[in-house]
Amino acid sequence: MRGDPQEEARAALVRALALAEQLPSVQPGMLECWSGLAELFWQLNPRPGRATARVLLSRLSAYAARNPGAAARIGWARALVLAGAGRRRAARRAAEQARAAADRLSVPYDRRRADELARHLQPRAFPGRSPDR
Repeated sequence: MRGDPQEEARAALVRALALAEQLPSVQPGMLECWSGLAELFWQLNPRPGRATARVLLSRLSAYAARNPGAAARIGWARALVLAGAGRRRAARRAAEQARAAADRLSVPYDRRRADELARHLQPRAFPGRSPDR
């Protein structure tokens, strides 16, 4: 009998993250690997813990530092993880930076993804409390 699909997906994310960390940074397909792991993180409900978010964010940042041409894709991937970790304001900034990088690098797919995230992350009014962290 199979378990909870969300729990299986969370465990798969942790395993995939551990495996991806062992691959060389120049391995073909790493851009898709890291952005795909961010997409998976974003889709899970409930999301994995803060430790998983921290590891994923650090790996995304390290990849972007070594591969400046990936700034737009990694930028919106960071926005997904930050939003999933409850850091909407930081996620909104990351989406805006990804949009600027996409314009600079002329990558329309990443521009569209950054636009979608920036719209999704716009502040909402909640009576009696701040919408952002």
